[in-house]
Amino acid sequence: MMQAIWPSEPPFPPTIAISDCSGQASAPIRGTAGCQSHQREVMVMAELADGEGVPLLYENLARRLGPSWAISRTSLPIKAMFSMLQTGLVQASSPFGGPPSRATRPSEPVAFRGNGRTKSISTALGIEEVVSRLKAWVIQSSIIARGQPAQVVIYVLKPYSKLSPQPSPNYSWIAEMNRILKKLEIEHEGGTLPDPWINFDIKPIEAGRRTWSAWTFTTYWVLINSNISSYMTGSSLIALGLPWWQAIIAIVIGNLLAAVFVVLNSLPGAYYHLGFPVVNRYVWGMYGSQFVIWNRIFLSIVWYGFQAYIGGQCVYVCLKAIWPSLEQRIPNHLSPSTGITTAQFVSYIIFMVISLPVAYIRPHNLRMFFYISASVIVVFEFVLLVWALATMGPAGFGSTISGGGPGEPVKDAGWLVVFGIISTIGAISAGILNQNDYARFARKPRDAVLGQVISFPISSIICSVIGVLVTAATQKRFGEAHWDLPSLIGAIIDHGGSRSRAAAFFAGGALVISQIGVNIPGNALSGGFDLAATFPKYINIRRGAYITIALSIACNPWKLVSTATIFLSVLSSYAVFLGPMTGLMISAWFIVHRRKLKVEDLYTGNRTSIYWFSHGFNWRAFIAWICGTVPSLPGFIATVNTDVHVPVGFTRIYQLCFLVGFLISAFVYSGMHLLVPDRKLQEYVSTAASSAVLIRDYRDSIDRGQDLVENKILSDA
Repeated sequence: MMQAIWPSEPPFPPTIAISDCSGQASAPIRGTAGCQSHQREVMVMAELADGEGVPLLYENLARRLGPSWAISRTSLPIKAMFSMLQTGLVQASSPFGGPPSRATRPSEPVAFRGNGRTKSISTALGIEEVVSRLKAWVIQSSIIARGQPAQVVIYVLKPYSKLSPQPSPNYSWIAEMNRILKKLEIEHEGGTLPDPWINFDIKPIEAGRRTWSAWTFTTYWVLINSNISSYMTGSSLIALGLPWWQAIIAIVIGNLLAAVFVVLNSLPGAYYHLGFPVVNRYVWGMYGSQFVIWNRIFLSIVWYGFQAYIGGQCVYVCLKAIWPSLEQRIPNHLSPSTGITTAQFVSYIIFMVISLPVAYIRPHNLRMFFYISASVIVVFEFVLLVWALATMGPAGFGSTISGGGPGEPVKDAGWLVVFGIISTIGAISAGILNQNDYARFARKPRDAVLGQVISFPISSIICSVIGVLVTAATQKRFGEAHWDLPSLIGAIIDHGGSRSRAAAFFAGGALVISQIGVNIPGNALSGGFDLAATFPKYINIRRGAYITIALSIACNPWKLVSTATIFLSVLSSYAVFLGPMTGLMISAWFIVHRRKLKVEDLYTGNRTSIYWFSHGFNWRAFIAWICGTVPSLPGFIATVNTDVHVPVGFTRIYQLCFLVGFLISAFVYSGMHLLVPDRKLQEYVSTAASSAVLIRDYRDSIDRGQDLVENKILSDA
């Protein structure tokens, strides 16, 4: 057992303070405590500092102590420090004084004094008294620092002479890495506590950032759904041989079901203004939520790469409209097995580069971009439809309806329609899963509901139906079904003259705008949200978005869209894993938690939180997700790898994967919480006020500018 004592001659000044940005000296915990055992001596120093003070103190200690001491630095939120003190994990006594003296030079360390004298707390005091005085000192220091909450920074100093005869050769490397990591830390905005469970990007959205009206949600979904992926979902069904009317049936049913899932899964964000990573903490547990977050991060990376590749194809079309001999101007040096030429890869990189500035914009500031992009793509799609129907000659639309298209009738057309329904849902399953990330910006809950329940299905159905009609109308003219728009516009360039090339250039430009509009909010920012929740100390939304963009290159997206069959398999494969996750989230909101959330506990990473479950994991969620995923796996494997053969029943289950996974996971999750309930969660849900009262009081408090989460962290401290 270590005993906290004061060293008689510490090897560094016992009083160090660091000036903050305002020139007012911050208030560190004075002095050092030496913890001795019979084997080695350990020096412990604590300070209360934030901003630029921490690296200055670290460099000061390293300079004064020299290479014979190893310095370990741990930054803890105030709350975590008190918790460790109270549980005995950290045992130290520290002297305290009054307010710090005024620093003459902000960068110069100054003594911490009170009324010209130095005070101290006796080491004989019990731990409760130390914690009590530390609380009072923290409150006083926070007021001095203009209310900006600070960190408790613990320095553990170990003399190498006590540990080994020679100084560690890794000392300088470790010190350098610590300095680099410190420089990578983000500046926490809005006074948010630098806590592992919260930062500015994942805290509940205050009134000032809730700017999305019903019209904003309408334009958002028009932009998200009026894109090449939605177009390709419908047109690829035509390419597989379905008649136009069966393809439209699949599209309509799929989008109506998807609209229901979108609205239901966005309600926690609309009412409590919480994002996807935080919502999943009450579903999977505080640590368990990392499982679904990392799944979503991976999905964001893959989907960004896929959408960026399509955007690159649009850039390629624009360049080819200007230089028809583009492939000769940029000779191909890539293998045919790569699935992409050098010119196409250059176009892909160009699209990636022009997307970067949009990724810098905060989500609540994207409204004008949505309005402009949605207007451009809507005009383009209707012009495209009119042109495609006009290519059929005098018969026009009637010829499209009556034309059956080339090829033999498709076997099992009914199940192919079902496959089309699930593929339609799969195309937007990622958006369904993380819709709370955007619903939380709603001014009022009804803005999110009304803005999505109508605009989502209508915009998606119209775009997909346009894809069906355009593909059906043009396949006779070009001799094949061009189910993806870049390919269709490329055919226009190849078969037309200068006018066709000019039209193709503007069409490609409209598609580039559309792809940026769908890819940045739908994938880059979604990945940014999730990475910010996973590494809040080093990553915010912007850094996370750029990391998502950079990693997306590694997924070889050009392999995903080589044929219509592969494209539909890719879309439906996401539904295998995301359908069960969506079922967990919706059943947790309506059945298990009954819309009653204790928001401050969603940011409390210890057993005092009602969402801690078992060591931070809700094992019920994992079992339910596995139960919902496993039935679809055999059919999924057989679809991806044609060398694998499974009974037809497994294929049928796979074709229903989203609905099967959703229903099974929701049923198992709710049933396990009913049969094996979590005691603390059950007690809160059964004794708390009605959900309407809780939501009303919660919204009133944050509308008045009260931050319940950070208030609780400070009050617990």
